[in-house]
Amino acid sequence: SIDLIIVVVVVPAYASTPSFDPW
Repeated sequence: SIDLIIVVVVVPAYASTPSFDPW
């Protein structure tokens, strides 16, 4: 589903961004 795509693509992208910490 779309949710799986979000988990695989969007979450790692945010996690690898040093200036952005969503968690």
